[in-house]
Amino acid sequence: MRRELSLYFVNCRSAAKPVVFSKAGEVLLLRDLFRWAGRQPSSVQELAEIGYMLLAERARREDDRIMVKEVLESVLKVTIHPTSLYAALDLPQLGVTPASSGLTWTSSLRRAFILLATALKNHEPVLLVGETGSGKTSLAEFMAKSLGRDLVMLNCHQNTEVGDLLGSQRPVRNRTILRKDACNSALQVFRQLGVSVDEVDPSDVNAHLQIISSLLHELKGSPHMEKLRSLREQLLHVDFLFDWEDGPLVKSMKEGSIFLMDEISLADDSVLERLNSVLEPSRTLLLAERGGLDASDVLISPRPEFEIVVTMNPGGDYGKKELSSALRNRFTEIWIPPLDNKDDGIAIVNASWMHSSLRSFTTPLIKFADWICQEVGSSAVIGMRDLLVSTLHLGSILGSNQHAGLGSILKCSLRK
Repeated sequence: MRRELSLYFVNCRSAAKPVVFSKAGEVLLLRDLFRWAGRQPSSVQELAEIGYMLLAERARREDDRIMVKEVLESVLKVTIHPTSLYAALDLPQLGVTPASSGLTWTSSLRRAFILLATALKNHEPVLLVGETGSGKTSLAEFMAKSLGRDLVMLNCHQNTEVGDLLGSQRPVRNRTILRKDACNSALQVFRQLGVSVDEVDPSDVNAHLQIISSLLHELKGSPHMEKLRSLREQLLHVDFLFDWEDGPLVKSMKEGSIFLMDEISLADDSVLERLNSVLEPSRTLLLAERGGLDASDVLISPRPEFEIVVTMNPGGDYGKKELSSALRNRFTEIWIPPLDNKDDGIAIVNASWMHSSLRSFTTPLIKFADWICQEVGSSAVIGMRDLLVSTLHLGSILGSNQHAGLGSILKCSLRK
């Protein structure tokens, strides 16, 4: 802990220098310090490597990452090798084995996968930041599949409301059927508990509620208490005009799945502030809108398997904004860089062809995309997502014909 504090104060004294730890202007903050110590490093070398993964891997420029690395090495008196760091880590030690999927296992994917798996292992909320088409959503889906967890997703937009995130009151339909089912369930439970119901009107909800209240008092501490409470709630709801329906975040917390909030920066601040309590170590959520008979109805505590991952594009990307410092600092931030490694790009395109015989077109296709980007003067014109769509489209046109030229295929593709 002393070493983390040494770094903390070193960087506080460097606050007037160009910012390296975040784009918003903060140096190493106390939340970062607690997160760092919470990963329980067992050696000075591991302490430095964890610090690099937490601090340098959120930087969006290479010179920032180099500066963070130099500060860590200077204070901790060790040497950090980023390339070998991710190659040496044993994935089963992180409690996850990459699933078999359509993703190509490249060096950039391994880095992002290890960073995300390490954060989730420590139950840290994760913010994935990267340009459009950099693979943020695919990474989250791949991680959920690898962990064997369900993925609950919410795609944010400018009109996203609190109800879309947490849930809301919805009109109750088929109330007659619900009333009949609730009364039948009550009679069945009463018979199992040996309660005489011969003189009770089978459709009298109030009579059933009185019997349940008596049983809850008499059977206090009994294993039947949970069943009786659930039955009471079911009976109380039969006359409601509106009933609460959980939103994706609440469902994910109750089911213990991974919650993915895509393009979080598009949502309004009034929506995002409801996440604050879920992002704290207690990870609880107070649903004041729901109401209920017990505290457990409004205070949601997640299952241990619950994790939260959010994605966003950098601020300024087609009008998108940065998150507030108060919210952003609650996440473990991971920068997902654009795919600029040529070997990784070739490996991904090669794996996406419908027929292995088409792999000879990979290099011409990538050169063609690079030429267009150079002519236009922007690398954002054609990204990896466009190339993958092109391989599917060109593959469907060419089929198994190995003798067609790439030029004729491109002309046919452009006509369509």
